[in-house]
Amino acid sequence: MTLSPFARGLFLGLISGFVVGYLVTSAMPPPSGADGAEVERLRHQLETARRERDGLLRNIDDFQELAERMTAAFGHLEERFRALEGRLAEKTPAGPGSD
Repeated sequence: MTLSPFARGLFLGLISGFVVGYLVTSAMPPPSGADGAEVERLRHQLETARRERDGLLRNIDDFQELAERMTAAFGHLEERFRALEGRLAEKTPAGPGSD
């Protein structure tokens, strides 16, 4: 079975492309950030960021709890204020001409 010239050229191009690509990538030096000190520095930055995030999440939770307690306290104060207004309205005379 004979291959067409196009198929032979395509096959030869793919094979030579893979070989040349492999040789070029294997000849390249490793990236500069691959040394241990750089990796350790980035790992330390990541851990610091995670600790800060966890602290901020705790602060948000504490703030939400405080807001809920303040809302309940203000509701209680409003009830007391309305009760005092009601008592004051009962004790005051109906108007200036009611003597």
